[in-house]
Amino acid sequence: MTSSATVLKQFPNGDVAMDDGHGLIYRTHDAAYTVQVDPPEHADEPFGVDLVRTTRSEYGLEREQRLTLAEYYSDVSAEAFVRAVEQRLIEHGRDGLSAEMALVDALPFEPDTATYLVGLYPPEPEVERATLNLIRLKGDRLDIAPLAHGPMAELAPIEQRLWDVKVEGDTGRLLEAAALEAMRADELAPGTPLFAWEGKEMTVDKTISTNTEPTPPEWENHPDWPDAGVWEQPPAPKSAARLLPVTFDEDMIPTNAQGRYVPHHRDETGTVHFFSVVERPADSPISEGVTRELRYFRAQKTEEGIVIHDSQPLIPVSDPGSPWPLPALELHLEEGELQTAQSLARQVARDNGLSFPHRLPTLGTGEPRREQESGWYHFDTALMTATPQGVDDGYSVGVVDVYANHENNRWAARYLPLDEFDTLDEALIYQQQTLLSRIAGDPTSALAVDGFNRSPAAYERIAQADADAALADLLEQHDGRYPFDFDGDYEPEWEPLTSKEWDAYRDHVRTISETVPGTQEIYESLPSATPTFASDALVEASLQPYAPYRLAEDFKPLDITPTWRLDIVPARDPDGASLGYSAVCVVDFGDLAETLSPEAPQRAQWLEVAQFQTEDRAKQFRDDFMSLSGMEELSHITGPAFANAVADDLGMESRWQIMDQPALEKLKTGAWSVVHIAAEWQPRMYEVPPTPLETSSIDF
Repeated sequence: MTSSATVLKQFPNGDVAMDDGHGLIYRTHDAAYTVQVDPPEHADEPFGVDLVRTTRSEYGLEREQRLTLAEYYSDVSAEAFVRAVEQRLIEHGRDGLSAEMALVDALPFEPDTATYLVGLYPPEPEVERATLNLIRLKGDRLDIAPLAHGPMAELAPIEQRLWDVKVEGDTGRLLEAAALEAMRADELAPGTPLFAWEGKEMTVDKTISTNTEPTPPEWENHPDWPDAGVWEQPPAPKSAARLLPVTFDEDMIPTNAQGRYVPHHRDETGTVHFFSVVERPADSPISEGVTRELRYFRAQKTEEGIVIHDSQPLIPVSDPGSPWPLPALELHLEEGELQTAQSLARQVARDNGLSFPHRLPTLGTGEPRREQESGWYHFDTALMTATPQGVDDGYSVGVVDVYANHENNRWAARYLPLDEFDTLDEALIYQQQTLLSRIAGDPTSALAVDGFNRSPAAYERIAQADADAALADLLEQHDGRYPFDFDGDYEPEWEPLTSKEWDAYRDHVRTISETVPGTQEIYESLPSATPTFASDALVEASLQPYAPYRLAEDFKPLDITPTWRLDIVPARDPDGASLGYSAVCVVDFGDLAETLSPEAPQRAQWLEVAQFQTEDRAKQFRDDFMSLSGMEELSHITGPAFANAVADDLGMESRWQIMDQPALEKLKTGAWSVVHIAAEWQPRMYEVPPTPLETSSIDF
């Protein structure tokens, strides 16, 4: 298209079409589509018009799939057809070319015709340290992937191994081997593209013919080698994916840069979990004004001896001391309470506006874990008669089997059809007979006082018995042979619910909630939409709870909050002379530590919130503070967070500080005090405040 005006259109499904005068680019969430004219190689061949789908490979390289839409012997006709297809995309989006997009998505990728070279930079052999690169040349485009940094003597064996793979001529194997070498050299994090750098156009035409490619010894003196004026060695990217603040011994026990043991937990898969304060990486979502942050790390050693790892940011750290959640987080890990530690980490991250996924991806893949999500348990099994929704729908009798996940309040269910009837009376009679059989087979569960049954096994046996009886009757009618049209439909099988059956189950639970005290919250927690199908894997992995149901509060994630208090303590100068009184917020991990490990030392942190001349004014402030912190409007704000906000609002420049066990004991007995230099003691709160303390003036 020759127009210089830029066309930009965004569609409801998130697709974007843009034409800046050089051709239309239609972008979806995973690919870019263009319509291109493919010139013929010979004069007697037609021009092709191709739909080109462009994506990036796992190594970060663009790859294409091509579908020929039409052929013309005139370039003018081919260009006209390109404009027509582009106009269709502009007007109708993906729907305008849905069939063609589906076809090109299924086509094989175009072969990689680029030239790959393995080389050291700087290329001078007398240099002590260098970088080993995988270089990709295609036309005027140059892409460089750093593989390893270090002494020449260490890089030479890696270079030779890669050249041996390259000689075989398999580009895929070369890329795979280069990525493996980069991970082994700790230059590339697992799951990170090998060519993470955006390629650039070379300033001179340095295209190398694949037929005359030089051997490694000849390459450094080859006239086509790009010199320092053409390209610069890219530095190693500093991202969170590369960040690992510890080293591991043979048993995967982590130690920090000072050689000190790092508290951690090693799970049954061999993955090591730990927390650490690190320098803020370049791609961190935390504000650039913060230099450090607390992160949750996972690390695992592969069969090749490579340590793969990832991390999640939790909280910015500006104080040189330990951030307040770290002692509790490390305590959970040391006690093997991994889920509790992750739950607290998730809450800390959310309090700081950061995301922490409920389901962490499998290390090294970036994909969610495929194993069954924890937290599922068997909720109820109920015999239902579902009423018809349409004119031709009969009355169905079947079993609704329900499963719940108390960690994220998700629901799943399955349905075992028993029989279909034309009238409601017939369906109710059959249901009554089936229920009597159920009571005879398992009276304890069938007659549960709360109305919730624990196991579908009895109904499975009833369904199988009905199927066997129906099959025996069929064979008797046909002299012991299967009829020619028999398709085995008598065999019982669990299937997904319809909305009709789910509505019948909700009515059943509502009836229970109206008659059994304390069960109203169960009905309110049920989703109105039909839940997903409870697969065999989910059913097999689901635990049987002690009770047949749990209340709504049991479905919420575990929220762990350390004990906190606001104390009024004396303020003194270094010589012991009285200055006034300080309000300090103390976060005490004592109760939490006592629950998890009775031998663990008490740990606490404190923050100076305000300063006063008299004790009466300080106590008045404490009363106001505690009254405000208990307000319903501030129920989502923790006491320490509220104290931090008040301190900032009053202009206090205090920071959270560690309080050891002796100081904590003194605080509890009233013998602890805050020490200030007299010249720096400046009370912010006076005898008679101009206005009461209000939350409307505090920036949370």
